Amino acid sequence: MSKEYEAIKECGTYFLVTINGDYPAARPFGSLKEINGEIYFNTTDHNEVHKQLRENPHIQMVAMKKEGFGWIRMTGLAEESKDPAIKETMLEGNRMRDKFEEMGLDHFLVFKFTIEKAEIK
Repeated sequence: MSKEYEAIKECGTYFLVTINGDYPAARPFGSLKEINGEIYFNTTDHNEVHKQLRENPHIQMVAMKKEGFGWIRMTGLAEESKDPAIKETMLEGNRMRDKFEEMGLDHFLVFKFTIEKAEIK
């Protein structure tokens, strides 16, 4: 596992920051996996996040440790993955799996996060 993935998983919830027009938009996320050395996260097409990711793939992930002092900030690019094997891996153990299956898995979206810069404190 990469040190970036280990650091953000240790924090639990992280904030995904996208660009919404001229302003940043941040929201809490929890689903994140490292698959074949790459970091992936998921969302659905029932929100604004996927539109923002498709319009401008530049993102940040930011999280703070639950105890003590420590945080991580990663900057990079999000690229949608349509690979069914990656999607299935993202669904494994996902607490929202039933909801995603209920809405239809064609609405379940997975993005690969390519880290360009990471700061771990």
